[in-house]
Amino acid sequence: MQYIVERASDYNNKPCEECKQITITYTDERISDDPAKIPYYKDNPNKWYEEKDFFNHRVENGHLKRDRLLQVWAVEINTLEQLHNFIDKYGRIVISKYYGNENLLSILIYDDYIE
Repeated sequence: MQYIVERASDYNNKPCEECKQITITYTDERISDDPAKIPYYKDNPNKWYEEKDFFNHRVENGHLKRDRLLQVWAVEINTLEQLHNFIDKYGRIVISKYYGNENLLSILIYDDYIE
């Protein structure tokens, strides 16, 4: 299974030596059905649709959504033993659904305080 990997201490660099870059579809979602209701887009609602790199603009369940392709770091972990080895090597981790794509899982290497 593929996991997107990030570090609490550093979001800009490769989080672990086993990672490889992959491209995913990231969904930008807003809790509004109209860009004019979002303060940033209030003066120019069309900007929501014109911003570079975004595609597939839509309204789902009353929320504005749009997609973009995003480069992320990922690691392949297929067994509990591999997961335990990863934890032994990198310490505390948090496994959750990836915030930009609910179909993907992520591992946060919890090497710094982030709350």
